[in-house]
Amino acid sequence: MRITATHLAQWSDKREAQGMLPVLVRRLISATARTTALAMPGGDSVNIPGWDGVIETAEGNPWVPNRISYWELCTSKDPALKAGSDFEKRLKQISEADAARVTFVFVTPRRWPGKDTWRKRVRSRNAWADVWVWDGDDLEAWLETSPATALWLGIQLGIAGHGIEAVENHWAHWSNQLRPHKHNDGLPPNVAETEYWNAQKTVA
Repeated sequence: MRITATHLAQWSDKREAQGMLPVLVRRLISATARTTALAMPGGDSVNIPGWDGVIETAEGNPWVPNRISYWELCTSKDPALKAGSDFEKRLKQISEADAARVTFVFVTPRRWPGKDTWRKRVRSRNAWADVWVWDGDDLEAWLETSPATALWLGIQLGIAGHGIEAVENHWAHWSNQLRPHKHNDGLPPNVAETEYWNAQKTVA
């Protein structure tokens, strides 16, 4: 299945996207880069103070910088304003020496036509080792490299299609069929059902 930038932009308007965006990006990083450290709180932890993500890689890719990168993520309707605010705020919280050795990465699931112009302008200040910016179109391309993550997101968005489920959901459902249940004398549901029908045949 294919997740488009339009899907992502529409999703950005939902309250749940704020907590789920870090989870999505974290999954994409884990699936496509060789990380040695990955901290990116999501869900209920999205409002924890500090960087939205701190990543260290042994081998990056077109979306994840090599070595150390600091990430800021937002679903704001004005990504340019939020990117500028985060850029300036974080510069005040880090030493020049530390900033010079890490890459600043900003991510928005919305389309941002002016992102390249903004990136060029802030890069010229030479405050960070580099500055990367990804918007909805970039996330669409990144998702194409990780079908499992695209399927997971499709399920979250309700566009995966009838009968399609992620591997972890299928495994959870299957394992629950084998798990002992307190109402079945400690037997897994499938075993309890088999014994029930065997008993019915004996009575008959």
